[in-house]
This record gives sequence, C-alpha cells and structure tokens, in this order.
Amino acid sequence: PKRLFVIKHGEQYVGCMGLHDGLTADMFSKDARVKTMIDSYHPGTRVGEQGVFVIEHFCPGVPLLIALVSEYAHYCGIQKIAYAAIDVSRKTIDRLGYRVDVCGVVDLDTFPVSERPNYVRWHTMHNPLLCILDTTDAPRIASELPPSITRRVRLSGKLYTTMTHCRLNTSLRAVAKNAPPAPRS
Repeated sequence: PKRLFVIKHGEQYVGCMGLHDGLTADMFSKDARVKTMIDSYHPGTRVGEQGVFVIEHFCPGVPLLIALVSEYAHYCGIQKIAYAAIDVSRKTIDRLGYRVDVCGVVDLDTFPVSERPNYVRWHTMHNPLLCILDTTDAPRIASELPPSITRRVRLSGKLYTTMTHCRLNTSLRAVAKNAPPAPRS
C-alpha cells in the first residue's frame, strides 16, 4: 500500500495496516454492490481502501491501528475506507463507534481465477463482509481510546509530524468555533 502503519514492540514488528488512496483490490473495485454504495454518497466523496492488516500477539493493536489509520485518512481528505471485515474487526469497529455501511459478503468471483484458491479458506472460516467506514468521527474516536492502549504508543517520523500538526489545527479550529464573539469597538 501507499501508506503502511506499523506497531513495534521493542525491536519486533507486531502489527501493521495499510491505506490506499483509492480502491485497488478486485473484491472492492469489481463488486457492483460496492460501486452502488459509493455512487449513493455525495459526489466527490473520496473512498480509500484498507490494504494489509496483520496483528501478532498484540490485541490492543487492533483498535489502535483502526483508529490511527482512519484518523490519518480523515486528515488526508479520505472520507470513507473500504475494507473486508471479519468478526474481530467488525466487533472492534462497532465498539469504537464508527459509522459503517455493509455491502454484503465478499464475493470470491471478484478475485482473479488464479488467486481464488488463496482466499477460499479465509472466506469459509470468516465469512468476511465488504464494508465502508466513515472517517468523519475518526479524530474524536481516536482521542477517546483508553489510556491503557494509547500510553504504550509513540508516533515517530513523518507520521508524528503529520498527526501532531493535524491534531493541533483541529483543536485550534474547535476552540475558535466555540469562542465567544469578539467585542465590537
């Protein structure tokens, strides 16, 4: 994916999630239900795609990556994120409070014939759903993550700079919006 968010514990990578600027996977781009859902949105709505998602022995990484990636997408102007949801991600996203549109069960026929065998087990075991997450509330949701998760995380590099700048600007706009009007002279 164009952007890859990773979680490290010490020197070991324990999780990652990718974000694409548009729809790249056949399961989204070739599914008429997804196209119909996207067409129902306001014209000009930017729809991105969650690319890769891996967590290894770090359960707090699931809500953390979902919140961070959706918040980043929001700041980048991506209003919706398409993803394939299995039970754990569906439940986590629901608990976090995101608005989600469900398009239906992933259709294996949208995959290239040569790749279908690679996804049969995943499809059979998890019954994944095609979903589109709304990023409108992502900054608020990310800010409400419990300290038990967030205190263990440190953003670094360009991501730190970008997120700090965006969060600061969002906070300043909220303060300005709620400030009393300036006195007239």
